[in-house]
Amino acid sequence: MKSQYVSTILQRTVTILCSCICSAAFPQTVDSLFFSVDTLAGRQITLPCRSYTSFVVETRSAFSYTAITLVTENMSTTLVPDEELSEESGIHRTTLFVFPSPTDSFTLRFNKVGGIVKVIMVSIPPLLLPVTITEKATDGEPQAIDQSVWRTNVADPSYTCIFSDVKNIIIHHSETWNSLTDYASVVRNIYVYHTRSNGWSDIGYNYLVAPDGTIFKGRDPGLDFGQDEVQGAHFCKANAGTMGICVIGNYNTAEPTAESLDALTDLLAWKCKKNNLDPGGTHPHVLNDTLRVIDGHRLGCTTTCPGQYLYDELPAIRQATLEKMGDMATTGAFRPDTGSSSIGYRGGLLTVSTNEKTALCIVNTLGCVVQYQSVTPGISEFSVNKLSPGIYFCRLGLKTRRIIAIN
Repeated sequence: MKSQYVSTILQRTVTILCSCICSAAFPQTVDSLFFSVDTLAGRQITLPCRSYTSFVVETRSAFSYTAITLVTENMSTTLVPDEELSEESGIHRTTLFVFPSPTDSFTLRFNKVGGIVKVIMVSIPPLLLPVTITEKATDGEPQAIDQSVWRTNVADPSYTCIFSDVKNIIIHHSETWNSLTDYASVVRNIYVYHTRSNGWSDIGYNYLVAPDGTIFKGRDPGLDFGQDEVQGAHFCKANAGTMGICVIGNYNTAEPTAESLDALTDLLAWKCKKNNLDPGGTHPHVLNDTLRVIDGHRLGCTTTCPGQYLYDELPAIRQATLEKMGDMATTGAFRPDTGSSSIGYRGGLLTVSTNEKTALCIVNTLGCVVQYQSVTPGISEFSVNKLSPGIYFCRLGLKTRRIIAIN
């Protein structure tokens, strides 16, 4: 590929080209290339034989959303600044860009960016194994692709895992190109970038959810903890008590798919039920006293993550999670109050109205009955003040159900 030299002082191009076309069997590497935009404008940099699968650009000064453009034979797209990294370290870097397929040449166009630039380029072998899952686990935990599958031919992490008593579940997006369809490649590139470039011990997230609904297990819990219990590296350097879920894609520019939201709420419902968490509630965190149990990355530090479109979905995500938890705790699908019976809740009191003799059953998120009593026709009140804070599923007879949150 030949770069087109732009003669204005404000816009310069540099082309990065491998010296030959590589075979598919290339090793896992991370290369760093330093150059001066001012000196090399309009020129080509030739590298040893290698095909690259992703990269980031790092500069000494802050840049805007339109400052750096990637150009290849098949695309032209602006690169997105990593706002959180800039705030924490003073380093100005783009987010990771994953190529649709291994690439041996690309051009970077710089607009009002000069001086020394560092390009961090990731090269990993393709994953040839099938990674399709169609069934859910019988215990309610959604099926997910294991690290032993997606880490094939990539170095395993080696570190001491830390347990996380999860109280907050943080939603992220990867800010990768929305046209990508090889989601295992995206996960592999994020993993290598996190470990080899950022210097982290493992990938930052507990789980990653693809646009087609596929769930990938993220940070490796080893033999001591569950996948949902290992402390990650995803929430503004304050990860204790959190679990991180990354939805693959850029949701500042596109809406999340129905498949990804369905898989995400499956995962959230299972975790909230397991830990007795209220999906609509709050739990204070060292970064935010009013952090919701399910909340976005942006509530911890300066970032647009998880993207405006996905962030706007959080109220609906919390509600869908709550309803799926109801499905897990009762036989048959959850239904709101219907017919001649009803359940009201306010101020620690359940108000039950029915025209028949029946029974009130209250079940916690573990499926255990915590309160059971007969109900006569008419209107009755029952105190639930002795129950611990949490989510409960109230059932009146066989048809009338209601979910309540006790604070």
